[in-house]
Amino acid sequence: MMRKLLLLIILFPCFAISQKSMKQFYELNSLIHNYNFYDESITTASLRKQLQIKSVKTTATFKNNKKNYSTDMTYNKMGKNTSYISKKWTQEKQYVNDTLESYVVTSRKKQKTEVKSTYSDGDLSSRSIFDDGKLRSTYTLAYNENKKVTSSKLTRNKKIYEIQNSYNNQENKLIKTVYLINSKIKKQWIYECKQEGQLVASKTEELSSFCTYKEESVDGSYTTFTRTLRDGKPYLNKQIFNKDSILVTSKTFLNDTILVWEKTKINNVETFINYKKSGKFTYKQIVTYNDAGNVICREFINSKKGPSYSKRVFDLNSDGTTKNEVYYHKGKLQKTVNYAYSFY
Repeated sequence: MMRKLLLLIILFPCFAISQKSMKQFYELNSLIHNYNFYDESITTASLRKQLQIKSVKTTATFKNNKKNYSTDMTYNKMGKNTSYISKKWTQEKQYVNDTLESYVVTSRKKQKTEVKSTYSDGDLSSRSIFDDGKLRSTYTLAYNENKKVTSSKLTRNKKIYEIQNSYNNQENKLIKTVYLINSKIKKQWIYECKQEGQLVASKTEELSSFCTYKEESVDGSYTTFTRTLRDGKPYLNKQIFNKDSILVTSKTFLNDTILVWEKTKINNVETFINYKKSGKFTYKQIVTYNDAGNVICREFINSKKGPSYSKRVFDLNSDGTTKNEVYYHKGKLQKTVNYAYSFY
């Protein structure tokens, strides 16, 4: 027997207005969720902190030993990246209390980009970006007493882009989002749901919703169904969890019937498949983990019948760090990468 529960998910949906005017909206929305590939691609910050890794040097050797290159990375005792040096570019970082990124300078040939950030009670409050000493953009964020973002602003090219969020007083849940450009409303979302996650119809194109509902089984497993609009088209996301609340399968459908994305995890193998809006296969990514949860292989496939477009196989040390990596392109060996570590 299944039991249905109606829930309201608090996320920013992507609704259809001009792509140009929405670009800054997406930029503001992702501001507090920055991800630095070079900070996490070697080892995770938690592992670096645990092992007190001070630096990592990688040396790549291409097939037939025709050429090689190296990179050097350093970290503080909290596992945060403090510098990255390669042949094409370099980067240096400074932190508040060794944890909050306050200054980043990136140099490429004759170009230099600087990012300066400030914080209030541990939350990002402002960020300024400079190109060769000239101010390009400024971001500012404001919070309520529950540390929820109430306003995020981007100032660039004499324009001010802003997202304003409203919350209910009792549960502190997001109930409304307004997007403005130079104080003029461009789009707004009201988060309300009907039964079974059906999107609330609106008389204007300015109001939309993001809703979900849940089906529970007697064995403790459950399935969530989420409905939203992206680029003006309705999508349904179905997620299946086992009794331990571990995600087993996730699928996204266009118009409830056309599969456009899916993710499955069976034992230590995680598979991601993406499809076009017509339902035609586009690419697949397969990630394999060892029993400790560390990645030992990443495979990218862009053809149903052809070989892997790229494949990275990792040989790990006993402490979970990468010892070496072998990279294949279309089934052929391209390069090997060796890793060397120093510790505090």
